[in-house]
Amino acid sequence: MKSIEGLHSTEQADDEAVAREVAGWVAEHGDRLFRYALFRVRNRELAEDLVQDTLLAAFRSRESFEGRSSPYTWLVTILKNKIIDHVRKNSRAPTVSLDDGFQDERGELFNRLGLWATELNEWDGGAEALIERKDFRLQLEQCLQKMPEKLRQAFIFKVIDGMESEAICEALQVSPNNLWVMLYRSRMRLRKCLDTNWFSRGGEA
Repeated sequence: MKSIEGLHSTEQADDEAVAREVAGWVAEHGDRLFRYALFRVRNRELAEDLVQDTLLAAFRSRESFEGRSSPYTWLVTILKNKIIDHVRKNSRAPTVSLDDGFQDERGELFNRLGLWATELNEWDGGAEALIERKDFRLQLEQCLQKMPEKLRQAFIFKVIDGMESEAICEALQVSPNNLWVMLYRSRMRLRKCLDTNWFSRGGEA
């Protein structure tokens, strides 16, 4: 059997190894995790808290990490769940149906034939090519930041994070019909914002 001194020495070495591992996570992935959180919650202090909670949760469950994905992917999964929990805890069911004014809003964007009320610019190059451009991603983020919070959250959860509609409804405390309207509105607003601030300027942010 190991002596008491030997056990303490082993425990100390293990703690130091864990501390180095966590420090490595922070150094390598901290900035990306913070940007991921900030994009979704729009509050620097909250984003920092969520990242800290993520690192703490990762530290506590580090033995469950089997290395089947990269450390960053594993940490993002934990962070995403933290964000969803936060949104769920702070979401309130709308007191007024999101359908109210929906037809009026459609009228601002489309004519009576269902066509765009104003001619939109051609989007050349394809979505995949555009998303690779840092300046386009920046403009995309700026357009999303202009949206009302729940519309933005619905779009990010569905389109960017690929969440199931049922899970989004639970997180945002909305009905499936409300979610459909929110996603429709967010997509239309994003389309109009990008057309005005990106494509009409020749692809310059």
